[in-house]
Amino acid sequence: MSEVEGSTLFSSLQYYIAGKITPEAQEILDKGAAKSNSYLSELVKISITDTTDNEDEYSEITDIYDIPVVSCDWVILSHKCGKLLPTKPFPPKQTSDQLFANKVFAASHVERSDLDSLWAMITFHGGSTQRSMTENVTHLLCTDTKGKKYGLSENKFKVKVVTSGLGVGMCPG
Repeated sequence: MSEVEGSTLFSSLQYYIAGKITPEAQEILDKGAAKSNSYLSELVKISITDTTDNEDEYSEITDIYDIPVVSCDWVILSHKCGKLLPTKPFPPKQTSDQLFANKVFAASHVERSDLDSLWAMITFHGGSTQRSMTENVTHLLCTDTKGKKYGLSENKFKVKVVTSGLGVGMCPG
């Protein structure tokens, strides 16, 4: 545990676990005094899961109870940020209406302050980021054509190379 050890961040949160969650998320919720409900009710404010195998349960949560369903990343990143983050960027399953769904970004020669903004926009719109170039990366954000990642993008991984400004320009609002 780190950033907000002993925090009361989750103390007013009543949640329902649909499927399974990670041990890290469970530990954060437990230490944050969140209240787990073993059944759905109007008291439940959020449902947490990393699996959406049970479509009937998922539909009941979202359609009947109108409760947001989030992945464990919401718990972990809310904890790291020290505040409850919006739920929309953290669905347990990606949907095709998310701008960056199924896109994985890496960055090369991008300023730290820009990386933070890009991470937030990419995550909010359904994408993900990683630090190193692997076969999972679909897009490389870069400011110039120098560097190891750019070379790998051309020769080994065949990813789409874009300027960081393009990512900002593509995001609505």
